[in-house]
Amino acid sequence: MVDPKLVGSRLTVRRNYAVLPPESRVNSLLPGWSGAQVNILASPALGADFAQYMLTLEAGGGAAQTLDEDLEAFFFVVSGGVTLRSGGADHRLEAGGFAYLAPGSDFGLQAAAPSRVLWLKKVFETCGDLLPPSCFGHERDVKGEIYLGIERLLL
Repeated sequence: MVDPKLVGSRLTVRRNYAVLPPESRVNSLLPGWSGAQVNILASPALGADFAQYMLTLEAGGGAAQTLDEDLEAFFFVVSGGVTLRSGGADHRLEAGGFAYLAPGSDFGLQAAAPSRVLWLKKVFETCGDLLPPSCFGHERDVKGEIYLGIERLLL
């Protein structure tokens, strides 16, 4: 039976993609996360070779974990602010802030205020024996490159 709330929604699931508008997202929990509402945006169960979550965190919410040796992760702060501890250092990330964590990295993420954070994790694809270092930054500090000659289309 179809949930009556989803009738007429923009929810679309096809072989190669899924569109999950906010009204169709199901709230989930992740082990080890406290004060967190989790929406799964992409997963292997949907046909993706990665997992992507929208974390809606209460002030003080978060988790401490260690990535598997073959998993890399990327966090992007959509709103609010978090402290991400990794490699023994604290990194304060405000809206627009991001962090790439290399495979096997330990991390602790805690929201300083109500926050929304995108979390992407996937199997690391090797390139010889190169292993990129974890890095932290803010989108305003990344120079965009014009794509296809369209000035407002930046990579």
